Amino acid sequence: MKSTAKICARLLADWFERRQRDLPWRGTLDPYRIWISEVMLQQTRVQVVRERWGAFLSRFPSPKALAAADDDSLLSAWEGLGYYRRVRQLREAAQRLVREHRGQIPKDPKDFASLPGVGPYTKGAVYSLAFDCPLPAIDGNAERVISRLLALKEPARKKTGRVQIEAFVQSMLREQSPRIINQALMDLGAGPCAPATPECPLCPLHSQCKARQEGTPTLYPKLPPRPRPQAVETHLLLATKEGLFLGRRIPQGEINQGQIGLPGLGLPVPSEQSLEDYLQGTFGPKAEIGPSLGSFGHSITRYKITVYVHPLNINAPPPAPFSWFSRTAKLPLSTVTRKALRLGTPLSQAKESGD
Repeated sequence: MKSTAKICARLLADWFERRQRDLPWRGTLDPYRIWISEVMLQQTRVQVVRERWGAFLSRFPSPKALAAADDDSLLSAWEGLGYYRRVRQLREAAQRLVREHRGQIPKDPKDFASLPGVGPYTKGAVYSLAFDCPLPAIDGNAERVISRLLALKEPARKKTGRVQIEAFVQSMLREQSPRIINQALMDLGAGPCAPATPECPLCPLHSQCKARQEGTPTLYPKLPPRPRPQAVETHLLLATKEGLFLGRRIPQGEINQGQIGLPGLGLPVPSEQSLEDYLQGTFGPKAEIGPSLGSFGHSITRYKITVYVHPLNINAPPPAPFSWFSRTAKLPLSTVTRKALRLGTPLSQAKESGD
């Protein structure tokens, strides 16, 4: 394996020099800025991160600034990146850095790994990219590349498979710059070694790849089957007046806590009560809704949700916890709220305009 790793490391490094992606965070060796990019990239498309990384760092240019962020500024800066638990953990980790490390990324990777939200991949990515430390950064792309290269029969995410993948990557890190090898594996998995349609002739490792030799690259990595998403439907209510919309601050313990949500039957699984019962029980007998403004799709964990949006007219001051929010203020709107606000003109606004 050692000789194969040496050959692969050289081939990867040569390929990366010619073919590396032009990504804005690759222009820095600042571990804080790299850390932010890596957390953003978890379960978020690269193009979205390209658009948001610089703006986020302009608002929070250091761990100290991030540690001091309030919920509204934090969540609005993360808007559109999803999985808001990640940015809360980032803030918790920054607060620890301020308390325990004078607001700096620690020199010892073990200290960094003890922070909230920092796992083996994040530790390896930050320390190899910022400091060229020989730590593997095995994301889904690297996992797929090495599984195919070795034609790994063991499941890639079980201990036996993981140990073999890490050992091979570690062997390559001893032959070439860890910064280059880890990034090259990321780029190769995002490019020629794609999940469903690998382009083996374009891969720098094709001469060494056992899966290609077998003619079965798409059989690797061995992964457990994904559970089928559960289809559900829910309903939201939309009321506006004079540039405001009716919403509530989502409480702790609910999906998208701390963000602004609309009234309705709930997410990801709606409550069992009917829309009419919810309307009367929440807003009283004078409240009324109109025909659906439309619907949109949304996914949360294992749920594939169809969200129907109805115009709402409450004809009374809103009951707690609902209040009026500005549509133009920089508020941490949930993704579902933003989608619903784009659907159309609700009943209350139509009545105000005399339509």
